Amino acid sequence: MSGTLLHPRLETYIETVCAQVKNREAHKLIREDINGHFTDALEDELERGWNEEEAVLRAIERLGQPEELGRSFHLIHQRRVDWPAIMCLAMLSFLGILVTIGNMRDMPFGQHDTMPWNTIAGVALGLGLGAAVFFANPRHIQKMWPLLLFGTAVLMLVTLVVGSSSRPFWGPKSLDGFDVFTMSPYLLALGLAGALSCERWKSHWRAWLLVFTVALMQILFALDGSPVLIVADIMLFVALVRHREVLWRFAVVAVPALVLGVRMTLIRLPLRYVVERFTIAFHAGTAPESIGYENYQTQLLVQNAGWFGHGMGGHPFLLAGSHGVFAFAELINLFGWSAGAVLAGVVIWLIARLWKRGMTLSQPFAYQSFLCLMTLLSFQLIYPMMIGLGVFPIIGVKMPFVSGGPLPTILALSSFGWLLNLLKRTEYRYQRAVEM
Repeated sequence: MSGTLLHPRLETYIETVCAQVKNREAHKLIREDINGHFTDALEDELERGWNEEEAVLRAIERLGQPEELGRSFHLIHQRRVDWPAIMCLAMLSFLGILVTIGNMRDMPFGQHDTMPWNTIAGVALGLGLGAAVFFANPRHIQKMWPLLLFGTAVLMLVTLVVGSSSRPFWGPKSLDGFDVFTMSPYLLALGLAGALSCERWKSHWRAWLLVFTVALMQILFALDGSPVLIVADIMLFVALVRHREVLWRFAVVAVPALVLGVRMTLIRLPLRYVVERFTIAFHAGTAPESIGYENYQTQLLVQNAGWFGHGMGGHPFLLAGSHGVFAFAELINLFGWSAGAVLAGVVIWLIARLWKRGMTLSQPFAYQSFLCLMTLLSFQLIYPMMIGLGVFPIIGVKMPFVSGGPLPTILALSSFGWLLNLLKRTEYRYQRAVEM
């Protein structure tokens, strides 16, 4: 509570009210709310000519019975778990295991025995981390934002310098087998949310430091050649474009343009090839054996699946590529168009539900972290479905849950745990003051 209480009687009254409210994090808001109403009532009573002691008693009496008021506040600030969303996540996790098992034949040699177990382990670990994050105190995470933002940038730089790659000259690098760049956008989302929710980091030298950090992250993604570059770009664009400062507009417009130029120069790709690579999905049939092969095969797979698919073990088509990228097409091949429609409906419903609820958040860090992470998750879930239909350019972004890859699933479940943690805290819908 800000300020000092005007009278000991009010302190006793507030303690009685707060004793009825189990959500302790809401007590500060309740104390401020009651004190504000008390101050208005006290001024009104003093204007009526009552002495201070009598005015205090009358002002407190106007607030109502403390037990009844406390029960009302308890109902308002009671934590509400989004069970429908949790059930959707559990269903997606189970479906991902089925799709992985059903497509073992399509997997590269040596992954037939390990991929299903990796998928199960990823789901189990993701659920565990998601539950841990769900019960964590967001204030502890908020205090760590400088480490999350600048520490992740350093980790990316170290990976780029000493990491290993499966490609001799160009390709995503890992640090001792760990995919740092796939994990980075999620850590950067929390770090960026902490910076943007802190007023003193929006101006002067601190703002420039953030801009240069954003530029560094972009250049590191470009040098690594990671497909998550576009995912990070979208998250950064959504997070920064809302700010009216010229400096943030510079970060949004100039930095991606610079990175695009650096990337084009380093990998020496002609512009015509880049344009064709991103438009071939719309006319894959004109180059079914060259640049349009993967899109064309994906379209054939989906078109011949039927309403109920070919079942487990039925594979009339074989996709040459990553199981994770084409997981949605393989789902349709197994269970048909009906299953694809159900999965798409569940995903869209879940995303729309969380977006609608998240827009009510008013606590700065909660809102910014929701905006960043929900942008990442929405793209990670929807874009691979379009790839699976063969109508969007293939950029190597794996769909969480269904892809079978443990890391995307772990990151998605942990992020959803964080989002559901924020949404259950009703006090974050009323706290409008910028913290820190």
